[in-house]
Amino acid sequence: LYKYFIQDFDRCSSENLRGIWAIFTDSRGASWIGSNSKGLWKLKKGKVSSYIDKREPYRNDVFCVSESPDGVIWVGTNYGLGRYNETTDTFKWFTRDDGLSNATVMNMQFDDAGGLWLGTFGGGVNYFDGKQFKYFTVREGLGSNMVSALHYSKSYNKLFVGNEFGLSSIT
Repeated sequence: LYKYFIQDFDRCSSENLRGIWAIFTDSRGASWIGSNSKGLWKLKKGKVSSYIDKREPYRNDVFCVSESPDGVIWVGTNYGLGRYNETTDTFKWFTRDDGLSNATVMNMQFDDAGGLWLGTFGGGVNYFDGKQFKYFTVREGLGSNMVSALHYSKSYNKLFVGNEFGLSSIT
């Protein structure tokens, strides 16, 4: 990690960089780091910003970070899905109250239409079209509701879903 990114990462203490779940570089050159209980960190041109939720500590477990085709940063946490607003430097949060099947978002992928596919820890796969969530579970044919990996294939126009029992796909 330090070998390739020392100019960005040397300003964060090693205490804050323990238990890293996600590292992502966005289209504007910012590096985003999702940690286990220490929140989300953004590093850009020598400036370090941290996003720690003091009201909801489970949001400080950041498992995945991605960027939508329209340039919006999204994060998956132990307490929902966050959409970053660059103008206000804040997040809008989506939880089970908004239709997520499970609070823990482990991974995400965007499809060709800009829809967001989410792998959860016990709630199967969720699809967010920007307005509402739809979910797929073992009832719809997944091998398990514990999703450990997602990959959207543009060539097959399919979402591949990995879990402890193997591979499933959603078209």
